[in-house]
Amino acid sequence: MNVPLTRRDVREPVRRSVQKLGFSDASTRKGAADQTFHIDGKRVIGRGTVSSEPVGVDTLRTLYRDVYLLGRMKNKVRLHTAHGGYSTEARQFARENGIRLYTLTSKGELRRLGRGPVIAGRTLDRIAVYSVGVLLAFVVLGWVLTHLETAGTVLLVVVAVAVAIPVLWILWLILDITGYRGRK
Repeated sequence: MNVPLTRRDVREPVRRSVQKLGFSDASTRKGAADQTFHIDGKRVIGRGTVSSEPVGVDTLRTLYRDVYLLGRMKNKVRLHTAHGGYSTEARQFARENGIRLYTLTSKGELRRLGRGPVIAGRTLDRIAVYSVGVLLAFVVLGWVLTHLETAGTVLLVVVAVAVAIPVLWILWLILDITGYRGRK
């Protein structure tokens, strides 16, 4: 059960939290709708709510269309924060559209939502399949290096590429799950 919060409770802690994320000029202001607030800065744009209800995908779609896609907002980092969390569909939409999701602690501070819990079913199966593929590729590579010295060069390149693709994919997936984003 979330402790009830008001916009007044969170605006200053949210501003400080966003500044700690590297957006030193970030500010917050009251939103037009009840229980909402805005996050503004030269490189960041965001919205938040203190409602204890989870944010649905329709809310994020509307925000994305009406705010994040505006010409002057397109190159900014997009944030959304909610006290009540997010629906699974909202998390998926945010991941697909580059919106960083945060929850509010009872003190009004931001906590980044890990992307791990959103991953399910097919993605975990794909990770397992690629991991087994990488393991088998290393076994084949070891056998090739010990038994086929003459055909080694061509086969080594083919196996190296076959190993590199899933390894890079798994690395990308891990970085995507943890939320790492390199600065542009």
